[in-house]
Amino acid sequence: MDIEWMYDFLELASTRNFTTAAKNRNRSQPAFSRRILGLEQWVGATLIDRSVHPFILTKEGEHFRQATLEIVKQLQHTLNECRKSQRTGEDFIKFTALHTLAINYFAEWMADIHRDFSPIHTTMDANNLLDCVELLQSRRSEFMLSYTSTSIPSLLDPSDFLSCKLKSDQLILVSAADKKGKPLFKLNKKKPIDYLAYEPNCFMGKMTGKIISSECADYELNCIYENAVVESIKAMAAQGMGIAWLPRICIQSELDRGDLINIGNQSLSMDLDIILYRSAHRLSNQGESLWTYLNR
Repeated sequence: MDIEWMYDFLELASTRNFTTAAKNRNRSQPAFSRRILGLEQWVGATLIDRSVHPFILTKEGEHFRQATLEIVKQLQHTLNECRKSQRTGEDFIKFTALHTLAINYFAEWMADIHRDFSPIHTTMDANNLLDCVELLQSRRSEFMLSYTSTSIPSLLDPSDFLSCKLKSDQLILVSAADKKGKPLFKLNKKKPIDYLAYEPNCFMGKMTGKIISSECADYELNCIYENAVVESIKAMAAQGMGIAWLPRICIQSELDRGDLINIGNQSLSMDLDIILYRSAHRLSNQGESLWTYLNR
């Protein structure tokens, strides 16, 4: 059996949507569906009840899901241990982070840590929010970098996980600029506005959904593109494809150059905090030292 089938099945069981799961696994939906059928044939049982919408897992499917989670978790643990044993005795602190923070914040923050605290060895596993949480909860990562907002409830129990605020950020509405340095798009109540959207169930999608539901009733947003990845939305916005909500931290250079322009007022923005999470259980010596420094 192809081990990737397991990851396909777990993604499908998590999203409960073939289209979304196929997109998250970077596969076409027909190919993804064939892979799930191939898995069911290999197992010898129907795992998905397709007679209802949205579909549900069969009894066998749920049993297989639980077993697959354990297999994948044990496999990842074994891989990590094997890879760690190949290193030259150095102790690495394991981080997981939202893609946006892994790309746009982690390096700058690490440079500050190396300069002001101590050189440390790190590994980074960039993921979506649910996968980051799973890595932290399973203790396959010592630390998780994520956004938080008062508008979105946390997925982590504060009695089991500690947190430390590292930096403030803001989600703002932007447009690309024309040749005269003016916004290509403006909010207009009289005609539709081309809009670059996040997938509704991802973290950024939930945050922008809050803004839109409370502040954009008078505007007709014409969604022409949807993606869960901030960098993809940013690239489309920079090409003048439509308006988009983007974190300042990933577009500050474009704002400074005037390539992107903030076209929203305060009510169309959302304050964010960049938070570092850890388990309440003891970490490695290196992890505990870093935590002590950050909370000094």
